[in-house]
Amino acid sequence: MRIKKIKFRLQKKIDYIPVTLIVFTFILQLILLFVPLFWTIFGVLLLLPLQGSLINCAHNNSHCPFFKSKFLNSFIEFILYFQTGISPLGWYLHHILGHHEHYLDQELDTSAWRATDGSTLRMLHYTIKTALMIYPEILRVGQHYKKAQYQFLIMLFFCNCILGVLLFFEPLKTFIIFILPMLLMLFLLAHATYGHHVGLSLDNHLEASNNNINWVYNLLNWNGGYHTAHHIRPGLHWSKLPNFHNRISQEIPPSNIKNHPPFRLRL
Repeated sequence: MRIKKIKFRLQKKIDYIPVTLIVFTFILQLILLFVPLFWTIFGVLLLLPLQGSLINCAHNNSHCPFFKSKFLNSFIEFILYFQTGISPLGWYLHHILGHHEHYLDQELDTSAWRATDGSTLRMLHYTIKTALMIYPEILRVGQHYKKAQYQFLIMLFFCNCILGVLLFFEPLKTFIIFILPMLLMLFLLAHATYGHHVGLSLDNHLEASNNNINWVYNLLNWNGGYHTAHHIRPGLHWSKLPNFHNRISQEIPPSNIKNHPPFRLRL
């Protein structure tokens, strides 16, 4: 019986950058388990901004996987769980099947910004609600995609077994290095999505998304600011979004295109 070799081939050469950052961050997380507690806390604080940026790497990987190997893509998702709090196949169920398929329908959208009475949710309400409901929404969407749900649950169990082993040997450091930042990233993810669609039209793709064309914002967020282009062509590689945005920008309402620097509370 021949064993297939794993080929470390990327879909795009530019993906060496996010993949290197993901692996580098994970190595640093593991190193922080073995240093004095003061340096563990200091290191975690330094890693938090990078982990926030890696949320968008995880998002991009869910749409256009980095590797040509399914095993390596699963391995990257496995690592990203310990950095962003979203386990393998979580993005697929919640974001691709739950949000992209239904973002024009507030009753089905997993990132809905409209309350049951039709009013627009305030930022804090939306952030808390969306973050707390990420995993329940994954399970809800998974009811319609049994195979993906089964794979998601298996991977979630496996990831948490690893986390459990780390907790057994280093409970405090594991909480500081992994669990606390993972929870924080879930709320950061929810907060970051608030400005994407809130209060906009639900009638067509060109009017349903806000865009941020600021170059610093897109550098830190891996071109996440070109949101209309992303929703029209969700499978388009993140490096090609600026060009596609330029092609369709004349069709997007000017009010949906911003030029805001990063670190704002709203888009």
